[in-house]
Amino acid sequence: MTLFHYGKEAYMEKYIIQHELGQGAFGKVYKAERQEDGSVHALKCLTVDSLDKVEVVIKEISALQQVGEHPNIMQFTEKFTEGAGLNTPALNVWLVLEYCNGGTLDTFILGRNNPDRATVLQLLCDTIEGVAYLHGRNIVHRDLKPDNILVDNSRRRPVAKIADFGIARVCERSGWDMNSYYMQTAVGTRLYLSPEIIGPLLAQRPDQVTYTAKTDVFALGLIMAAILDRTTVAFNPGKVTPFLPDPANNGQPAPVADVMIAHPGYPLEDMLVTSEPPGSPLKTLILSMLTVSSRQRPTSEQVLRRLRQIIKSSDRANTQTSVQPSTLPPSPHTVVEIPAEDTEDR
Repeated sequence: MTLFHYGKEAYMEKYIIQHELGQGAFGKVYKAERQEDGSVHALKCLTVDSLDKVEVVIKEISALQQVGEHPNIMQFTEKFTEGAGLNTPALNVWLVLEYCNGGTLDTFILGRNNPDRATVLQLLCDTIEGVAYLHGRNIVHRDLKPDNILVDNSRRRPVAKIADFGIARVCERSGWDMNSYYMQTAVGTRLYLSPEIIGPLLAQRPDQVTYTAKTDVFALGLIMAAILDRTTVAFNPGKVTPFLPDPANNGQPAPVADVMIAHPGYPLEDMLVTSEPPGSPLKTLILSMLTVSSRQRPTSEQVLRRLRQIIKSSDRANTQTSVQPSTLPPSPHTVVEIPAEDTEDR
């Protein structure tokens, strides 16, 4: 399999690993310096020890190669392999990626940076621009969440970049309308799954799961709501977490889609995007992204155009009134207990 062919060079000698940045289901990510020019990169090490993992790694590399260059997508430089160690047939597949010094969107928003509302909106706009670009290239991310959005804070303003394409779906047919292309595999992180995925799962009918690229739009709506409200949970500090109180469980927090499916007509407008006034253009946009019916949701491109209009109008109003952009509520805005299992991937 040429995808995992050993290179003739000792690739690991080209990089000096500095420290670990994070850990995922299949491996770890490190900050590293390339010796020949001193450039800094993120090295993602994926340990491949089963056919299932081979398939996951192949899909991630395929998606990275399909993406191409975009300012709001973490860039992929190269890949190489090495043995995982003595007495094991496993391989370590190393992906050399762009390094983002601002950390995840979670840590950037909730950390010492304390960005103002205008900066937060621009980061969200960056994220949506990246998703719209992916959809335009027939790629559905399927695992959008703040942990998979990184921030490059080395420029005049911070820039958000989408990362982690391990379960992204690439449609090979060019010219396909991704909003009419149906998928059936229930994947992603539970808290960010859309109603069209959660509904059949709650009904114990996983064979009836069908969804389109608008599952990404729902996840984006949850990200926007949680980031703007700075909603956090006590068991998972430093992470924004979208949730709704479940009327059937004494108001205990539950994934948003779960509550929407179990309680039709649930008043989302009273519980989400509470940092925005009722009826505001931004709140109206986010609620439109969180409809139970995917057909009623806007596309990622429509969301991008509308958010740009909102930001432009906000900038114009701030200039005319000479009012500085207001900061978001101090972190944490909301602290609740939520069962740990609700954050597990399915």
